[in-house]
Amino acid sequence: MPDRVAPVAGARFPVALHRLLAASKAWSPVAIVVVIGLAVTAIAYLTASRAEESRVLKGLEFRVDWRASGLRGRIAFAREPLAATAIRASAEADVDVAEFYQFTSRVAAGRSSIVSIAWAEPVTHAQRADFEAAHGFPILENGGGGSRVVAAERDDYTPILLQNRFDDRPRSFGFDLSGEPNRRRTLEAARDSGEPKSIVSRLAFDPADPTYATYWPIFDSEQAPANPAERRQHLRGYVVAVFRVIDVLNGAIADTPDIPETVNFYLSNDTDDEAPERSFQLVATYSPAEHAVRAAQAPVALPVAKYSFSRTFDVLGQRWRADSFFSPDAVARERSIGPQAILFAGLLLTAMLATYVVSGMRRVSIVRTLVDQRTAELTQTNTKLEALIDASPAAIVCLDPDQRVILWNATAEQLFGYAAGEVIGQPYPLVLPEERDEFEQRFRRLASGEVLRNLASHRRHRDGSAIDTSSSAAAFYDADGVLLGIIFAIEDTRERNLVQNQLRQAQKMEAIGQLTGGLAHDFNNLIGIVLGNLDLLAELFEPGTDERGLTDPAIQAAERGAELTRQLLAFSRRQPLAPKLTDLPPVLEAMAQLLRRTLGEAITLELKVSDTLWPVLIDVSQLESAVLNLSVNARDAMPDGGRLTVEATNVVIDEESRDTILDAVAGDYVRIAVSDTGCGMSAEVLTQVFEPFFTTKGDGGTGLGLSMVHGFIKQSGGHTKIYSEPGHGTTIRLYLPRGREGPVTEAETRSTETLPRGHEIVLVVEDNRGVRDLALRYLQSLGYRTLPAVDGASALEIIKGGTPIDLLFTDVVMPGGMDGRALADAARRQRRGLRVLFTSGFTAAAASAVTENQFGSNLLSKPYRKDELARRVRAILDAAER
Repeated sequence: MPDRVAPVAGARFPVALHRLLAASKAWSPVAIVVVIGLAVTAIAYLTASRAEESRVLKGLEFRVDWRASGLRGRIAFAREPLAATAIRASAEADVDVAEFYQFTSRVAAGRSSIVSIAWAEPVTHAQRADFEAAHGFPILENGGGGSRVVAAERDDYTPILLQNRFDDRPRSFGFDLSGEPNRRRTLEAARDSGEPKSIVSRLAFDPADPTYATYWPIFDSEQAPANPAERRQHLRGYVVAVFRVIDVLNGAIADTPDIPETVNFYLSNDTDDEAPERSFQLVATYSPAEHAVRAAQAPVALPVAKYSFSRTFDVLGQRWRADSFFSPDAVARERSIGPQAILFAGLLLTAMLATYVVSGMRRVSIVRTLVDQRTAELTQTNTKLEALIDASPAAIVCLDPDQRVILWNATAEQLFGYAAGEVIGQPYPLVLPEERDEFEQRFRRLASGEVLRNLASHRRHRDGSAIDTSSSAAAFYDADGVLLGIIFAIEDTRERNLVQNQLRQAQKMEAIGQLTGGLAHDFNNLIGIVLGNLDLLAELFEPGTDERGLTDPAIQAAERGAELTRQLLAFSRRQPLAPKLTDLPPVLEAMAQLLRRTLGEAITLELKVSDTLWPVLIDVSQLESAVLNLSVNARDAMPDGGRLTVEATNVVIDEESRDTILDAVAGDYVRIAVSDTGCGMSAEVLTQVFEPFFTTKGDGGTGLGLSMVHGFIKQSGGHTKIYSEPGHGTTIRLYLPRGREGPVTEAETRSTETLPRGHEIVLVVEDNRGVRDLALRYLQSLGYRTLPAVDGASALEIIKGGTPIDLLFTDVVMPGGMDGRALADAARRQRRGLRVLFTSGFTAAAASAVTENQFGSNLLSKPYRKDELARRVRAILDAAER
């Protein structure tokens, strides 16, 4: 449990104390000498190493800068013939053939990197025939396999008129430089800018001999025109020079062939100015072993990145980069042995001092052994204590005197939702603001030495909800009596309180039932005597007489009293019943005709009865009275009209789902659900709705309607369940036990079937904590991974966060301004195609009426069983896969 205990005094104080003792005895003079000697040696060695490394780096960088300077000079030397030819051409009105060859031969002498120097003039399509007749050769362009063919018809051409080649290749008179798109763009860029531009030549198919053609625009004016339009108008032609770049680079490197570094040459492709490392293409490399630059077929693996340097420069109008890499051997030759000498001297001195004092430390070794043994014993004891704390069913929490958490066991993680790593060392996060003063008072009492037991309080869960708890606490101290902290044992009392509340409610209802039943039985006898005597007295007088005017109201009042007595007997479950095995569909269909006349035109009645409804053992007349009573209540809740839905279906209450229905017994039931779209009920009203004489109708109600229905259903062996949301309506479910006559149906055997499982991720959105926890347990037991959310806003934050989600399982009615339908719409805008399963305390038909949407098979009514949830979730996910 180390991750659940804070590394401070008090959390593991016995072990910490002995470890501190052992550590103090371990600091012998030998250890002090060794530590100080090694520290001084290390500092001296690191200082000398840094100084040596700085010196080596500066020396290597000087080599690179010197190399780059020579390379730039060679590049400038190679460029001079082109510049001189361009100046000569721009100074003459016409280019003289003899002078051109004589001049270019002279300026190119000694420069082996120059392949050729040429002169090219622009020719329009209209001038082509005259040009070819005047010069005696056609205008050509590249053909297949490196051949030259007659140029296709174009608007303009740039053929070579003069060409002085400095190798054994034939001249290319008449070759149209603008016939190929890349050359045309380069020519146009040189013309429009008035500056020389270069282009790669033959690099693609002859990487062993990369050359570059440079185009220098010549205009018929001494200076280049000011704008591109004028330059196009005054262009005379181009001085073209082709260079072998490897010769230029070899010339720069060949001066000192013994250089120790490898140099890679990269050509800029001008594709990504924002990321220069991607805008260079490796074209050549220099290796010290070869002492020459060669064309690069692929990047050379050079792992020593620390000793690498980059320099950029211009090569005949192209941007180049040269990366220099120094091998470990080359770097090692630059280093001196100064740092190693300092390290050796320091280690030798430390060893001599340690040897000097080691003879007096034997007794310390014996003491250390004894301390280690005791520490091991304490560690073992502490491990057992930690295991016991983690196994405790109560949440064990320790706070230091400043109320910071120093221990947080596994039960505390499960109960409050905080992982130990989140709270260790942090202020105690569980106290609600309204209970802060009471907690401070109790903490002071505990710090003074008082032991407190069975303290009822509310503590805060990580999701903000309050948890009913009962805790006992006491302080613990060190050997000197100094307070180390307070330890709390906290129990979750929510389930116990719920059971107690349910028991109290059941006992209260039972007591009221016994009282009202006894009174109603005696009062019924009295009413019988009064009503009988009034009937006899009325027979003595003729109708219409004054005497009958007195007896008739008295008889009506007595009959009303008898009706109230019957209602009290129904609530107390003492009314005489005549149950018989009944097929409900005909009964409900007949009731529907009566209800349509009773409810009026403003209310729409919808009846939904299952085709395979089980028979029930019930008093039909009392059941009709109960359904009529619920329908009239629903009508009163919809003064402006609405929808009343009556549904009947088979359900099975098993051991897992019986906890959601008070006093339920597991078994087969026929469920009749009466749902309205009225004003709904608050949580406070729902707690009293079945109590006798409680009414929301003021003087117009007796408060016995729902209590009579509840009593009748309980007397018949069934159960009642009510669900309501203010402003959304109410659903009351009557669970009638199934009559056991007749064959066993398929629904009875489904509990033995293997439930469908899955592994997908389900986001569960439910504001009721108990219902949410039940849904999470159901889904997790079926193999699904779950994400909980308390409302629509928190669920939408999870969805927007990008967490993978396969299914959204959400309540329809939730607080916070976003109901389930709005959440589903917002979620589908974030995740197109997201599957959604709705749930509600309303039935499917009632929920459709409330939200004015048709859920179809995508709504699961509460309370639901585990097998219902398993099949519905699997069906929706499988439909998504198809």
